[in-house]
Amino acid sequence: MLKWMRTPFKIQEQMNALMSWNGREAQALHRIVRGALLHAIFIGIHPFIDGMVVHQDCC
Repeated sequence: MLKWMRTPFKIQEQMNALMSWNGREAQALHRIVRGALLHAIFIGIHPFIDGMVVHQDCC
């Protein structure tokens, strides 16, 4: 699996990699698993420069 990290300067590259992964490898996964992974990876890529804050104590 690809490495996912928060790097605002690489958002386009990381999103392209995510969509490529979704089009190839992820198709073998169950749709719920694939959706959960896509969400988790997307949130990991998102740079949070728009004021959104992730609270560690929310869950």
